[in-house]
Amino acid sequence: MTLGLAFRKAGVNKKTSTYMILIQSIMNPIGIGIGWIMADKGPLYTGIFVSISVGTFIYISTMETLTEEFSISQYKWEKYSIFLVAIAFVSSLWFVDYGVGGD
Repeated sequence: MTLGLAFRKAGVNKKTSTYMILIQSIMNPIGIGIGWIMADKGPLYTGIFVSISVGTFIYISTMETLTEEFSISQYKWEKYSIFLVAIAFVSSLWFVDYGVGGD
């Protein structure tokens, strides 16, 4: 649904967006299958796939969400303060993981 709305907002025609959504719906199970197969292959593979996932989330949050939110000047300092709190919280999770004996 989100992908369809993004295509509509961008002005992509219906035929092209249908093909793109179809490709996406096929790629999702393939990606899940590859992840399932590679899950027990060792820490190197796990690290590579986790890094790709984290990189994707960082890209989306910085290039899509943050730029859109900070382009609106209303509540700019409040948004910035909450953003810094969120960074501190996520960063502190490493210390929590380390404290409870995580790898």
